Amino acid sequence: MEAVIDCLEAYSSASSIIFYQDGSWRKIARNDYGPLLEAVDICRLIDELHPDLSHLRRKFARDPVRAYIGLKMRSLMSDATEKQIEDLIRTVEGSCRIRRYRTDAGLLVANRPQVYREILRDMEPVYSPEAYRGKMLDAYSFGLYGATVYETTLGEPYLETYPSERDPQLEEMTSHLSERLRHTVEKKELFQNTEEVIETRVARAHRIAQGSFEGGAAFDSVFLSTCTLMAAFRSLRMHNLAPLLADQQIEEIYLDDAKSPIYVDHRRWGRCITSIYLGPEELEAFTTRCGLESNKRLDEANPSLKTEIITKAFHIRASIDVAPLSIEGTTLSLRKLRKRFFTLPELIANGTITCQAAAYLIYCLKRRRNIGVVGEPGSGKTTLANSLLATIPKNWRTIYIEDVIETQDLRPFGVHQLKFRVDPVESLTKTSRIKSREIVKLLHRTPTYVFLGEIQTSEHSKALFHSMSAGIKVMFTVHADSVHQLIKRWVIQHGINPASITSLDILVVVGRVDLAGTGPRKVMCVYELCKGSQHIGSERIELPDGLVRIYPVYSWRRGAGLEPSTASLYETPCVSAIGHFEQLSPEQFESEFSSLQGTLERLAAQGEFDLSTLRSAMKRLRRVETCF
Repeated sequence: MEAVIDCLEAYSSASSIIFYQDGSWRKIARNDYGPLLEAVDICRLIDELHPDLSHLRRKFARDPVRAYIGLKMRSLMSDATEKQIEDLIRTVEGSCRIRRYRTDAGLLVANRPQVYREILRDMEPVYSPEAYRGKMLDAYSFGLYGATVYETTLGEPYLETYPSERDPQLEEMTSHLSERLRHTVEKKELFQNTEEVIETRVARAHRIAQGSFEGGAAFDSVFLSTCTLMAAFRSLRMHNLAPLLADQQIEEIYLDDAKSPIYVDHRRWGRCITSIYLGPEELEAFTTRCGLESNKRLDEANPSLKTEIITKAFHIRASIDVAPLSIEGTTLSLRKLRKRFFTLPELIANGTITCQAAAYLIYCLKRRRNIGVVGEPGSGKTTLANSLLATIPKNWRTIYIEDVIETQDLRPFGVHQLKFRVDPVESLTKTSRIKSREIVKLLHRTPTYVFLGEIQTSEHSKALFHSMSAGIKVMFTVHADSVHQLIKRWVIQHGINPASITSLDILVVVGRVDLAGTGPRKVMCVYELCKGSQHIGSERIELPDGLVRIYPVYSWRRGAGLEPSTASLYETPCVSAIGHFEQLSPEQFESEFSSLQGTLERLAAQGEFDLSTLRSAMKRLRRVETCF
C-alpha cells in the first residue's frame, strides 16, 4: 500500500523528481517518468497488492488524486463504498479553497493533491487565517527565508514565511538529507547543545551530499550550504519554527495548543497570525531539546520549564507548559533575543524614547543611581535596560543576576562584567540556585553596579531593598503596569516598609501604546522618589503604614509623545541631590546635559547604531572621574 501511495504522490504533485540510486543522485522530469509510473508501477502495484481495486486503474488516467483517495480510504475503512469516497472528494474539493489542514508533520500544504493527501491522513480540518488575507503590507527576506505580511479581515495581520529559493530540486534534496540525518544519529549528539548538534548535522549532511552526487560536484557551494542547513533543522523537526526563529523582526512566538496556529509579535506590525501548526512529533522534539538544554524535567510532576537556547542563528528564552497544568496540552512562549542588541540611538530613532529622556537616564546612571525598569510582560523592559547598561564605564565591576541570560556581553569593550545564572521560580527545588540568596550575597562581592533581572516574589523584593539599604547600587526589571501599583504591591503584598521605598531613585515605566498590548513599545513615564523634603508637583501614594511621594519627570501623551513634566530637570529630587553632592551649578549641569543630548541626537539622526561608536562618543563626553 505504501509503495502505491508513494508512486501516486510523486505522480500527482511533483513536477520533477530527484532520487537516489546506485550510490548517486539522479533527476528526471515529470514528462519522462509520468507515463512510466502510470503504465507500469501504479497498475502493477494495484494488480499485485489490491486486485479488488482494479477499477482505480481507469480512474487514474482521469485523476490520479482520486485514485489515491480511493486507495487511502480503503486502507482506513475497509468497507468504504464508492459513494463514501465520492462524498469525501466533494467535501474536500468544497473546503480546500477556504481552509488549510493540519498534518502530522506540521507542514502546511499548498496544492490540491497535497490537500487531499493530508486531510485523509488526519481527517481534522483546522482554522487557517490565510483564507482571510487581503492586500500585501510588507515583504522582506532574511537569510534562507522570506516573509510577507498581509492585511486581513480578522483584525490582525497575517504573516507568511517561506524559503527564499522555491526550488523543487532544493526541496527534494533537503527532504532526502533530513531523512538520512534522522536515521543516522551519532552518539556524541546525545551530549551536545543545540548549536553543536546543528553543526554536527550540517557537516554530516554535507558529507552525505558530496558522496552521493555523480562526480561529487553536482551543485554549487551555496546550494549545498542551503540544503545542508535546512536539512539539519528538518532532521531536528524545527523546520517550521526555523523561519520564525531566524526573522529578526519577530520578537515573540506563541503556541496555545497543538490544534491552533502559531502567532507572533512583530516589531513593525504588532501581533500577527500565521498558518503554521506544530504536530505532535515537532512539539515533542522541541520540548525534549529544551529539557536537554536546561537539564530539567518536564512532566506531570514538573509541568513548567523555562530555559534558553543559543545558536549562531538565534537566541531564545523558551517557556513551556504541559499537561496537566496546561489543559489543552503543550503550550509555548518563545522570547526572541536579538543577536545584535538595541542601542540608545536606535531606540531614539524608532521612537521608543526621546533624546532628552535618554540623556537624563544616562546622566543618572553615570552617578550610580538605583533605577527600576517597570512594565508588563513583553513591554521592552530588558531592551531598555540593556541599552542603558551598554554605556556603563569600563572600569566598573558590574554583576548581573538573571534566571535567563538576556543581557549583552560587554567584555569585548573592556568592561569588568560578571554574570550569575539562577534557577527560575517555576523550576525551584531544594538544590536550586535561588535569586534572593544570590542578591544578599552581593554584599561580599564588592560590585560597582548590579543588574537584577525580573524581581518577582516577595523574597526577591526583600532581598532587593536589603541590598540597596546596605549601599549596593542596582538596576532591575520588575513586572507592573504603573508605579503606583508597583509600590502598593511592594508594601501591602511583599511587606516592604514604606521608608525603604525611598532607597530607590528612579522608576521608568515602559509599555505598548494601544489597549490590546500589541502596538509599538514606548517609555510611558519616568518618576523619581522623593526623599525627605516635599517637592512641588510631587504625587502622593497613600499606604496603610504611611505614604510615598513620587515626582513625575517625563510623561507620555497621545499626540505629543514623551514630554518633560517639569520646567527644569535641575530641580528634580534626584538631579538636585546630584548637583548638591558634586557642587554643580545649574549652568554646569545644563552644559553637560546638552552635550550628552546633542551627541545622542546626532548618532540617532545619522543612523550610527553601533555600540562601539556609542561608547566612543560617551568616552569623549565624560565629566565625572570614571572613564568610559
